[in-house]
Amino acid sequence: MNILVVDDEAVMVESIKIGLESNGYRVFEALSAQQALDRLSHADHGIDLIATDYLMPSMNGIDLLEAVRKSHPTLPILIMTAYAETRLVIEALKSQCDSFIEKPFRLDQLVAEIERIKLRLLQNTRSGDLHELLPRIVHQINNPLFVINGFAELILSNGDNGDAVRSYAEDILNAVNQIGRINKEIMNAGRMEASKFEPVDLHALLDACLEMFQGIFTLKGIQVERKIPGQEPWIMGDRFSLEQVFNNLMLNAADAMNGRSEKTLTITVTPGQGPDFVDVTVEDTGCGIREDFLDKIFEPYFTDKSQGNGLGLVVIKNAVEKHGGKVLVESRLGVGTRFTVRLPAMRTDRRKQRDRARIPPDR
Repeated sequence: MNILVVDDEAVMVESIKIGLESNGYRVFEALSAQQALDRLSHADHGIDLIATDYLMPSMNGIDLLEAVRKSHPTLPILIMTAYAETRLVIEALKSQCDSFIEKPFRLDQLVAEIERIKLRLLQNTRSGDLHELLPRIVHQINNPLFVINGFAELILSNGDNGDAVRSYAEDILNAVNQIGRINKEIMNAGRMEASKFEPVDLHALLDACLEMFQGIFTLKGIQVERKIPGQEPWIMGDRFSLEQVFNNLMLNAADAMNGRSEKTLTITVTPGQGPDFVDVTVEDTGCGIREDFLDKIFEPYFTDKSQGNGLGLVVIKNAVEKHGGKVLVESRLGVGTRFTVRLPAMRTDRRKQRDRARIPPDR
């Protein structure tokens, strides 16, 4: 997201710029409202949001807001001010201000306000506009992917590389391929059609997820325990979407155990409520989740992590519910957290059909 920060105090602009760029935003500067309007006068200005101070000489934040609305009626604007007067708030709302933050504010408060604006924009985006927006996003993601892919292939093509380096390069290529599949899902606007569901071997899927993060677990000193029964639990679903569910849960568990003396990740598969469901439990010995946060963790952009965006659990919940399942969570602060993914199991008759399809006909 490209953000234009407007403030006549250069120190304030630089401070906000450093903070926002550390959170992944691209920031441009304007030391006056006129400078901001000059930039917006170009057709290719590339600005996605304006964060402007209210009190500025010649033209204040409200004046800038009104001027921008004439030429860019949908461009989001956030006003920053130390003068939280009722009159000012009313003026800002009349001029269609998207958000309002009072100085002094912390960086995390500013980031949260920006993310709320982004969420509202997505919720209000018409499907036609979204189909135009998504290819641009995917294109921007693909550019660095091509670079990563190219360097990984160069490593593999060099016969002098050791086995470990070649293994790392193969892992890089696998990750690139996964991102490519995510891009395809974005292009499809996140739709999952039940007609495209197929039988998924839950054992094989969990093994693939654990293998993908084995290097991370080793580096972090995490012991992995698998409590998976001998029988093969199968479900009908979208394999890629389910991989994202368990990948997210495993990474969250690994993060939660940073700095802990005991680091154990336990993966358990058990029958769910009756024969029609199967439960997959991902349990960690991490920091735990505050009790008053448990009802909020599945809300978009809610997070208590300094580097988090609060979207991982939203992705998990949406994917599981599209499979006709649900996500349960139990946690004790300072002890650990247990996420249970309850999914519909394949019916016995469908399993028999699957097994028959594996047996070649008699000749």
